Amino acid sequence: MSRIVRLEAENVKRIKVMRIDAGGKSVIIGGKNGAGKTSAIDVVQYLFGGKREWCARMVRDGQDKASAEVLLDSGLKVRGEWTPDGRGRVTLTSADGLKASNPQTILDTFVGDLSFDPLEFDRMTPAERAAALSRITGLDTSDLDADDKSYRGERTLVGRDIDNARGYYESLPEYPGAEPVDVSDLLRKQSAARESERTADGASREAASLG
Repeated sequence: MSRIVRLEAENVKRIKVMRIDAGGKSVIIGGKNGAGKTSAIDVVQYLFGGKREWCARMVRDGQDKASAEVLLDSGLKVRGEWTPDGRGRVTLTSADGLKASNPQTILDTFVGDLSFDPLEFDRMTPAERAAALSRITGLDTSDLDADDKSYRGERTLVGRDIDNARGYYESLPEYPGAEPVDVSDLLRKQSAARESERTADGASREAASLG
């Protein structure tokens, strides 16, 4: 499966200048509304999807050209350039500098590896979604899965302890007419009693020493 290791874009939709160096790892794109998160994803779609994926306003307002480039881990480089009138071109260059005569035919073979159907993804079970994301990102989540299973087992045991404690509490007899006790007030009274006891002991020792 091909992976994107670098993504660059300039004046594409909301993007002014962008460069992402993935370094073989997954990248999280975040930001406020309007920051260009969707535009960053669109860049990949425009480069690999062909003219059928291009939109009417691909160039950032006020600019006369937009460009984007993707580098794959295989060394292939995909570059696109567009103008405000809707025209554009995409080139595909190999690691040794050779340009493909029909780049879109080759790029179509990468689309399945670099994207997935969101509707199909929504219909998947949680386990199937996890497997799909692992396949697409190339991440090995076996250690995390083992930890998750262990935590789930611990949570089940804790839940049982809570249920047992609740059942024991509910089984305790009730005493009609008993007034509720303020634990904080009891602690304050206990502390005051101990202080009085220490004072009395001190006075007794002092009286004994004088006698």
